[in-house]
Amino acid sequence: MSGYSHHTISAYKKDIEIFLDFLKESSIEKLELIGEKTIRRFLLHLGTYNYSRTTISRKLSSLRSFFDFLLQNDLIAINPVSNISNPKFSRKLPKFIEQKELVNVLNYLKKDKENLPAWAIIELLYGCGLRVSEICSLKVEDIDLENSTIKIFGKGKKHRIIPVGTYAKEAINLMVEKNKSNSKFLFHTEKGEPLYPKLIYRIVKNFLSDITEDGKIYPHALRHSFATHMLNRGADLKSIKELLGHENLSTTQIYTHVSVEHLKQTYKKSHPKS
Repeated sequence: MSGYSHHTISAYKKDIEIFLDFLKESSIEKLELIGEKTIRRFLLHLGTYNYSRTTISRKLSSLRSFFDFLLQNDLIAINPVSNISNPKFSRKLPKFIEQKELVNVLNYLKKDKENLPAWAIIELLYGCGLRVSEICSLKVEDIDLENSTIKIFGKGKKHRIIPVGTYAKEAINLMVEKNKSNSKFLFHTEKGEPLYPKLIYRIVKNFLSDITEDGKIYPHALRHSFATHMLNRGADLKSIKELLGHENLSTTQIYTHVSVEHLKQTYKKSHPKS
């Protein structure tokens, strides 16, 4: 699985382990005994654990790749997952944070030198629209401060070049200067290894949970905020698609619904005849 992030590989590995445990519980010991019915029973089994449909879809994708590998190596004759579709679900509108609230937090972090890593991480999540996995795998060699760009290796082994704003550039520069371990990763542990996704979740929660209505906040909300704020300020969908690294424009189009919903809320709050 070369080209995939450490986080993605770990998740896929865990998915396969859960499936193998299910086979053991079902007394299925031979590959040729695994059919489409086995996979469907496994999906029902996952449903008893209250997994979200998104998570179940990911696990099904892991199995599809696993059986494709077995098929390519002549270990099985048929992929039992090939005719099984991902569960359908209604897509929720992405959650985003108001620009003013985000700017206030970033200004606070910028003034406190002890919070440099947190400032840099939040700047890149919001200022560049990066995924958590992309933050973790970002290498110093992929940063071009002279041209204010960074090379990002995203989903499906694809890479993209994205611009870096003034504030994110300043934060990155300070991080590079303070890289005492000479790690190849911009964000790393004391041993020089890439930062764990859980640490990024913790940083975002620590500094941003107070500015949300329900106190719940995830790193992806900053990526959503990046796209929504750009759209609200006139950016075209195609450009946002390229910056986010989306494969299809339809994925990016959900932000148009966010903007319309935001306009409705603003209208209700501000217009006397609403």
